[in-house]
Amino acid sequence: MAAVEAAGSGLPIIINDQANIAEEAVQGGFGLTFTTGSVAALAAAMRRLADDDALIERMSAQARSRAKELTQSESAWCDQLMARYRVCLVGAGGTTLPPMMQEGLAS
Repeated sequence: MAAVEAAGSGLPIIINDQANIAEEAVQGGFGLTFTTGSVAALAAAMRRLADDDALIERMSAQARSRAKELTQSESAWCDQLMARYRVCLVGAGGTTLPPMMQEGLAS
């Protein structure tokens, strides 16, 4: 969710290629990715942004626009957040969800 918060502030993101939002950030034009674990790739992405003011401006506008779409309504935003938490919990080896996440949130 930090990526969505950054986007809402108009900040282009630099995110590892394993993150759930990585593909959307690149395709949506508001982020750059780097190979997980590669300090050189992270540094290159940082340099790319630092050296290109026009890129930052374009990505900032796209970031705000996409964040607005993602958070159009508080209810939709909460549903998306809960869905991500469910994926994280079950993906981390959890076999059941806490009761509050089971009620009315079946997907």
